[in-house]
Amino acid sequence: MKKLNIDNWFFRTMALIGDGVMLSVLWVIGCLPVVTAGAATLSVFAVAHKMAAGQDYAVCRDFCKAFRRDFRQATVLWLPMLALALLLVLDGWYGGRIPAPWGGLLRGAAVAATLVWVLSFSWGLALLARFTYRKSADALKNGLVLALRTPRAALLTLLLAVLPWAVLTGAPALFFYLLPFWLFVLPGASAWCIARAMRPAVTELEHKNNYYLDREENP
Repeated sequence: MKKLNIDNWFFRTMALIGDGVMLSVLWVIGCLPVVTAGAATLSVFAVAHKMAAGQDYAVCRDFCKAFRRDFRQATVLWLPMLALALLLVLDGWYGGRIPAPWGGLLRGAAVAATLVWVLSFSWGLALLARFTYRKSADALKNGLVLALRTPRAALLTLLLAVLPWAVLTGAPALFFYLLPFWLFVLPGASAWCIARAMRPAVTELEHKNNYYLDREENP
């Protein structure tokens, strides 16, 4: 009988999909207390970076390692950003109840600020998962600058973030039908896609300094 070759594109792709689903499940579990959502998101990016770089990784082990290591720093970053997100939602809601043109201007400003929020927070956590920062706010600033320097990757990030809300607004029934996809596929897939899109810029940063090496050596 011919020996089954598991080292081909099909099995590698299936393994990658399985790891992405496992990563999504860990993210959902990590986000349940809400307060820990920042640390959970950072931990997803820590694993996704290794996947994108072709490094050896173990999803559960590396997720838990990053969660323990960066919990405090990620939470300090997450809580003010959560408060800002709630304020932006409130601004958008209030803008919809004010007559034109001021209502439209307020909603437009809230939408623009939300897009900036998504880029700075997602890319900031992605950088914090890979590099050492003394101040968490520096990761947010660098993440936004890096996103603006790579518009295609930034656009991909925004599309992945906006997709669930666009479906919820346009087709609520479809959104709830696809709820398992939003929870158990999209988080891990989004982190992997963003890490892949960031890879050229991250590689350049890794060559400029030893922050990444220090990050891995300090549990």
